[in-house]
Amino acid sequence: MTLFRRRHKQSFPVVEGTDLVVAVPDEQATVWIGRMGNDVATRIDDTTANWLRVALITTFPNIVMRAREEDPDLATDEQARYGNTAAKLGYLWRIAEFEYINQPEAPNDALRAYLLENHTEAVFGADWFPNVCGTAAALRAMSIDAPDAQETAVLLDPVGLGSDMHAKMCEDSVGRLVMDDDDRERDLDGAGVTVGDLVVSWGFGYYLRVCEKSLPGEAIAALAEM
Repeated sequence: MTLFRRRHKQSFPVVEGTDLVVAVPDEQATVWIGRMGNDVATRIDDTTANWLRVALITTFPNIVMRAREEDPDLATDEQARYGNTAAKLGYLWRIAEFEYINQPEAPNDALRAYLLENHTEAVFGADWFPNVCGTAAALRAMSIDAPDAQETAVLLDPVGLGSDMHAKMCEDSVGRLVMDDDDRERDLDGAGVTVGDLVVSWGFGYYLRVCEKSLPGEAIAALAEM
């Protein structure tokens, strides 16, 4: 899937912020998002580890279809393609976000413990792969349902630019997927995809990256064998 890409790209100053959130003035947010979105779009063909590739490719059947309470086996190739692209954009946005604010994507000890607990208790499956994917999907839901709850905030730290900017990041990606290179609207209905599906897929990819940065050593070793 070719993304609509605005070619103009410039550097811009980093806004000082706390360790948790870098505040972006409202009047600058649109400029930041456009420039970052251009950068992210150029990375869409970047290679990833095999387990990540599988997770992204199966986003639509494993995440979207289950959220719809529909049979994952009924997902079409075109739906899978949209889900994969949206999820990879979310994954890449997380990387770009911290590059642009010049802060590290620090591991989160609480999230690592949560991942270990999910795996030990086989919350999402017997192996590491379904538990990482399940945890990413759970974090996405937490970020929407109760982002300010103390337990949720601990798991989502570091949050980078904050939830308002994350929503704008997602909006940028969805906009690029909805429109083609000629600035015409794609036929999502015909593809069996909704804007909501793209939002879910993007969020899954974003939080898959969050989980990746906090994986315990045993998970890294197990996933590398996929």
